[in-house]
Amino acid sequence: MICQGQLKVISDDLLDEILKSGLVVVASKGHGKTNAVKVITRELLSRQLAKVKVFDSALNWLFDFSDLQYQLIGEASTLHNIDNCIYDLTLIDDPSTINSIIRQTVTVDFHNYARMKLVTQGKVLNWIVYVIEEAQNIIGSSALRSRENRFWLKAISTGRNIGLSFIFIGQRLSDISAKAVERCQGYLIGKMLGDNDLRKLRGIAGKELSWLVKDLEVGQFYYYNGQRHLIAFPRFHSYGQPEQYTEPEKPKGFWAKLLGL
Repeated sequence: MICQGQLKVISDDLLDEILKSGLVVVASKGHGKTNAVKVITRELLSRQLAKVKVFDSALNWLFDFSDLQYQLIGEASTLHNIDNCIYDLTLIDDPSTINSIIRQTVTVDFHNYARMKLVTQGKVLNWIVYVIEEAQNIIGSSALRSRENRFWLKAISTGRNIGLSFIFIGQRLSDISAKAVERCQGYLIGKMLGDNDLRKLRGIAGKELSWLVKDLEVGQFYYYNGQRHLIAFPRFHSYGQPEQYTEPEKPKGFWAKLLGL
C-alpha cells in the first residue's frame, strides 16, 4: 500500500476506488491535506486515469505543481474551460462568485459528458477529477439549501455515472455540507481534534477511527470507504512552476475564411 517516491503511493485498486467514489479530505491546519492531494493528482495523471481541474482560492497550487498549466482568474478575467489546468481564484474575494464560477464550469462538463455517454451507448470513456480547495466556501454546511446550489447534489451524486469525480479539501468536516459528504462516499481523514468534527466522523466511520485520528503524524491519513487504510504520504516534490495557459491563436487569412472564423 505504501511505497517510497512519487509513484505507487496508492495501489491501483484504491486509486480507482477514489476516482469512482469521490473524496472528502479533512485534517487540521498544517497536517498535509494539499500535499496528499497533490500526490494523488500526480498519480492520476501519470497513469492517465483522468483529466484534472484544480480550483484553488488559497495559492496552494500555483507555485509548485508543474504537472498542470494554470489560469489566473480575477473579477474581469475570462475562464477558458480546458482540461488539466489549475484555476487560481485567489484574486476573487466573494465566495459566492467563486462558487458560481466553479458551478458553471462543472455544469458545462456535466452536459458534455452526458451527451458523450449517449453517443457511446452507455460507456464512460474519460474521467474528469475536480479538486476544490477551501470546500467549505463551495459546499458549506448550509450552502446546498439554496436553489442555485441544488445542482451540486446532482453533480456529486450522479456525476460519477458519466465520468465526473470530486475531491473536496477542507479543515473541518463539520463545515462541509453533510449532504455532500454522504454523496462522496470516500474520505481521507488526517488529524482531527474538534468535538464537532469527531462527532461527525463517528457517524460516518464509527468510534474507533475517531480515536485513531487524534494520534496521526503529519502526512498520515486514514482512507475510509467502508474499510480503513492507513496511508503515509511523502512530501510532494514539484519539477518546477506550472506554465500559464495561453489561448491558441485563431487562423488568419485564407484558412480563417475557409473555416468561417
